[in-house]
Amino acid sequence: AFQVAAMHKAFGATRRCAFIGEPVGKNTAPAIACAAALLKQRYGDAVMVVLPADHSIGPAVDFRECVRFAADLAQSRESLVIFGIPPAYPETGYGYIQRSDQAAQQKKIKAYSVLRFVEKPSANKARAYIKSGRYFWNSGIFVWKVSVILDEIKRLMPVLYSQVEALARKKFSARALNLYYRDCEKQSIDYGVMEKARRVLVVGGTFAWDDVGSWEAMGRIHPTGPSGTTIVGGPVFERNCRGSIIVNKSGRALAACGLDHLVLVATDDAVLAIDRRRLPAMRQYVAAMKAGKMFPKELF
Repeated sequence: AFQVAAMHKAFGATRRCAFIGEPVGKNTAPAIACAAALLKQRYGDAVMVVLPADHSIGPAVDFRECVRFAADLAQSRESLVIFGIPPAYPETGYGYIQRSDQAAQQKKIKAYSVLRFVEKPSANKARAYIKSGRYFWNSGIFVWKVSVILDEIKRLMPVLYSQVEALARKKFSARALNLYYRDCEKQSIDYGVMEKARRVLVVGGTFAWDDVGSWEAMGRIHPTGPSGTTIVGGPVFERNCRGSIIVNKSGRALAACGLDHLVLVATDDAVLAIDRRRLPAMRQYVAAMKAGKMFPKELF
């Protein structure tokens, strides 16, 4: 409820928006299926753009041009279109897309057939991908016709398709939505559909992109001082820190002295301190925290 209220405030009273609050997180496939079914019911066979929230994108004019091109492809070729980001360095925390032949072009924007999706690679593989010039980072931003994504869900995730059809028949009521999220499988759209889909195109993004969902992104998005340390939020007292990322969202004073290559994050209810070199293992650490049941589940 809090997140929906915040979205209403962000969009303002002048925009007509429909919000669906997830009662529980079940990854992207159930959410996308639900949104696609709602769009179909209200607007027919519309073109749908899926934009996860943890991205930094710019400039806006370049992004809009790519979206228009992708929407035209989705409409005319009835394809699932994904944005690929030309890799700037051998990132091991992102998925990759291996492209095949060029399929279309509009000005400087190019689209390619997708050969395969690759999960987070080792550092050696990531370097090889960049050297080949035939791989993109997987941005997780999709464009497709409602009918096309629902057809693929029906073919590849038939149980989820039946569940979302039942949800649509019940007009997306709160009770039906709760039942849908109680029963549906927790699955990503990447694994459930995209990796097995037959008609996928990748549009090479001509815009700047970063995944704000990682702590390393803080050092790329925000200014970095002479010693390579990035400070976000405040109040923060920093002395003699090198190559560190310090984030204070707690409202309390934070002092960091003599920290080398450390990520230090303070919020109202938790503090994280981790060696930057250990950030690729962050998912495993979080999983271990959850399994240990030492911390309240609300933290995760």
